[in-house]
Amino acid sequence: MGESETVAMVELFRIADEVQGVTVRFSPVPRWVDGGSRMFAGTIAVHSDWITAETDTHVDVDDDGQDSLDWWETILDRFEAWEAADAHQDLSFDWPPAGESGYVTVSGEDGVVSVRVCDGPRTSIGVEVPVDVREDWIAANRALLAAARTVMGRG
Repeated sequence: MGESETVAMVELFRIADEVQGVTVRFSPVPRWVDGGSRMFAGTIAVHSDWITAETDTHVDVDDDGQDSLDWWETILDRFEAWEAADAHQDLSFDWPPAGESGYVTVSGEDGVVSVRVCDGPRTSIGVEVPVDVREDWIAANRALLAAARTVMGRG
């Protein structure tokens, strides 16, 4: 691919309502490949009436072990169980689970989902976005995850 060509980013997840939300996208072209492991450059975007911001992140894919995609699926599973139990316990999960890039903390407290976006070690600035999620937010994110897995060769 030539330098002047751009690659459309692929959406991995979106937690949003009519006013604000957080979206994670990644490049379908790996930044590096090492055997069955691949790392894709990504961005975390926050949008609201008050702030619009973006930070870099990464999506790691490992054919032989748990990776960023598997961890996101685990988070969705846990939120699905949380909703089924009428959200009595507080939840909080970081995604991606570790690294030197931006990350999100997806939390559930008293039936409300919020997403905290941190730009990681660069400035340690973070912003929390409470989201009035739709009923189908987990199913919609599972569909995005399935499409991302296909793009990354894990479908």
